[in-house]
Amino acid sequence: MPTSTQPFEILFEVHNDTLHSTTLQAIRGEPRDSPTLGPTATITEYDELSLVLDAGRTYRYVLYHLGERAEISVRVWKDTQISVSDIFVRRRPPEADYPSVSSVGITISFQGPHHCRQASRGIPSNRPVNGGL
Repeated sequence: MPTSTQPFEILFEVHNDTLHSTTLQAIRGEPRDSPTLGPTATITEYDELSLVLDAGRTYRYVLYHLGERAEISVRVWKDTQISVSDIFVRRRPPEADYPSVSSVGITISFQGPHHCRQASRGIPSNRPVNGGL
């Protein structure tokens, strides 16, 4: 029986489950081609941002939170959710209570402390937007 090869879209939801705003910024281009930073969205405390992505395609983002920066690579095939605390708790030694984020197609690499610049014009974070922000 043949399978469908039609592309389809999924939702990638970033939940800010912290007491502080966080900023998500798209990275455009491939790592080997000197990527540039793209559009930015601010996610206020206890809010979420839903991104519409093409399933199986790799998207890259930078997440800024409390002066720290994390690079996130996302390649998923189904609707996926992640919390800001999931991303930044990963810096500490893994505990049995936390499932592996990479098991769902999300890779996180840290760049260390970084001064956050909040976007002056962010995208409203309560509605789905294109994955490129």
